[in-house]
Amino acid sequence: VLGRELIMRNTDGPMSLSVSAVIADPQGPSHLRWEVLVSMATVDILMPWWNNWHYPKAYTYVRTTGTVLTPEGVQSLMDPRTPEYLAGSRTYNVQALTDVHVYSDLEDEFKAGASHVYLQVLQWVALFLVLMACVNYVNLTTSRSLKRAMEVGLRKVVGAWRSQLIHQFLVESFLMVFLSTLLALSVTVLALPVMQRFLGVPFTLDFLTTTEYLIWIGLGMVGLTLLAGFYPALILSGFHPLQAFRAMGKHATNRSPMRSGLVVFQFALAILLLTGTVGTIQQINYLKTKDLGYSREALVSVEISDDYSQGHLESMKAMLNALPEVASISVNSSVPTEDQFWTWEFYPVGEAQAAGTATSLKSLGVDGQFLDTYSMELAYGEGLDDFSGTEHGFLLNAEAARRFGWDPDNPEEILSRQLGFTWYNGADPVTWEGPVQGLLKDFHFESLYESIDPLILYQVQPGSHFCDYLTVKLNPGTLGQGMAALETAWNEFHPTLPLDAYFMDDALESQYQKEERLGQTFIFFACISLMLCLLGLVGLAAYTALQRTKEFGIRKVMGARVPQILQLLYKEFSRYILLGFIVGWPLAALWLWQWLSSFAYQMSLGPIPFAVAGGFTLLMAILVITSQTWRSATRNPVESLRYE
Repeated sequence: VLGRELIMRNTDGPMSLSVSAVIADPQGPSHLRWEVLVSMATVDILMPWWNNWHYPKAYTYVRTTGTVLTPEGVQSLMDPRTPEYLAGSRTYNVQALTDVHVYSDLEDEFKAGASHVYLQVLQWVALFLVLMACVNYVNLTTSRSLKRAMEVGLRKVVGAWRSQLIHQFLVESFLMVFLSTLLALSVTVLALPVMQRFLGVPFTLDFLTTTEYLIWIGLGMVGLTLLAGFYPALILSGFHPLQAFRAMGKHATNRSPMRSGLVVFQFALAILLLTGTVGTIQQINYLKTKDLGYSREALVSVEISDDYSQGHLESMKAMLNALPEVASISVNSSVPTEDQFWTWEFYPVGEAQAAGTATSLKSLGVDGQFLDTYSMELAYGEGLDDFSGTEHGFLLNAEAARRFGWDPDNPEEILSRQLGFTWYNGADPVTWEGPVQGLLKDFHFESLYESIDPLILYQVQPGSHFCDYLTVKLNPGTLGQGMAALETAWNEFHPTLPLDAYFMDDALESQYQKEERLGQTFIFFACISLMLCLLGLVGLAAYTALQRTKEFGIRKVMGARVPQILQLLYKEFSRYILLGFIVGWPLAALWLWQWLSSFAYQMSLGPIPFAVAGGFTLLMAILVITSQTWRSATRNPVESLRYE
């Protein structure tokens, strides 16, 4: 491999590179993921405009000697070295490398890292599930305490101390936790490949062999034992021998405030997760269907950022336009899904360009077919034609006009202005100036995490460095044939270069892949939480029906019907469920409001998530209660009155 030659295509022509080293893949989670590393000395040759102040597109990694770097310190270091006309327009941020993977959300990073917000949410969800399992254990253990009352009474008669009984019950709880931990680890190992495919994140179990993690597992087992087992141990060990033999311990009845509170707690958590899940799905659908200010249907993006493509650009456009599947074609410097917009220092022509008056704005180079291809509308003025001379026209959105101090509600003033900016062709400055020809209606050229930023569209010069993408609009109903025809045409012009094309709507939806995975994960965990909640309800409902068998028999003898008996149980458990709703709904609303605030554009939080979660939970609870109490409610009164 060493010494092999690679050809890199570039806007200034192909360049030969030599392989000088092979680097091992980074181990563990990191934002530094690459396929090829190219030296900065080579980059200076490939893209000489990097060596100027108009292209601030690099991250600088600094190894310190123990001194703490601050943004103010870096700013004071760089200000004297910044050109006068850019004074005050450059700011610098500092971030620890260990924070980048989880806490960073900056532009043009190597690789999008994990979201610390989502990690915290998943940690809370995992904690909720563990608590719900503990609640089930506590409720089922204490509700069936009558079955162990005789054992406790006998052991106390023969001299057992209460501390010995508590120790016994805690050991039993620990064994249950230990077996559950072994089962959980086994399921984790078996489910690891599925989790990797689902989340798209590599997982390893190397941490299971570390001493630190094993200590945490041990502490967790002890903590769960105390959390789930201590209260039942106190209840079971507290029986008086005489009460135990009579099976009349006051703690053994089904009506326990502690147990009732735990049932309410369970349903509150289930409602919280279910409501959050429905709200998350609603927000994801809102992001996918929101009007972006342009039509994304049947748009295909094709990357052409190499000299060979640009040299044949006009011929290729003519060939593609002749295809019956193609509606229109536009040449752009970037496309909305790439989020790679050139940032230049724009200035109003004819105004004194004092230090700091240049305005740094994102820009997009387009041709005359851009507005038609994207079905985009102007608020005022006229669109741009194909570049045919030395003067470049500009289109502004409202935010860009405001950055220059112009009023978007006074379009005549804006359309009388001229703008200019300077870019570098190698080390040579090139200035483009021209009139403001139109004011754009707002459109979203970045993800909906961000509000609409100022943006300027300028006429792209054919064959320049800014002809990086083709946007091809296909005719409806011809998407498959259109992509095949596009690939055939591409191979004719570029037999050695693979086609890099994708549908715009697919790429736009992939911007919210993290949210979609979060929603799918929430569905999974919400189902588990509801299942845990209903499992606890199964045990309590069955035991309640068992304890009240004689009562039901007496009621039936007195003329009560099965629906009336079931209604008694519905009334008892509905109080717990409704209290769970009252607690869970406000918590879910707070969480959803906080999560939605991270989006610049968000759905209106209406009653649907709360109604869906509450209605589904109530329906499942009624089915569970009915299934577990039906036998006791329909039993022959003679059998019920004989029941012991």
